[in-house]
Amino acid sequence: MATKEQVRDAMHAQPFRAFTVFLADGRSYTVKHPDFIAIPASPRGRDLMIYDDQGSHFIDMGLIVEVHLPDAVQTPPNSNS
Repeated sequence: MATKEQVRDAMHAQPFRAFTVFLADGRSYTVKHPDFIAIPASPRGRDLMIYDDQGSHFIDMGLIVEVHLPDAVQTPPNSNS
């Protein structure tokens, strides 16, 4: 099970990279911008909200099995040597 901190870390990564939240039932949601996700401030808050083209999705944190944050894009070294 993923933690609220893992979601928050992905949300605040610098630079921001789109990440995907996978649920236990097989659904997944890609967060394309940090403004498209809301995490409850309360430690007891269990639902996060993700906004996408289909609308708003309230998701119980207990259903999140993975938060996939892609690796940072590697810039090739300058070949002007």
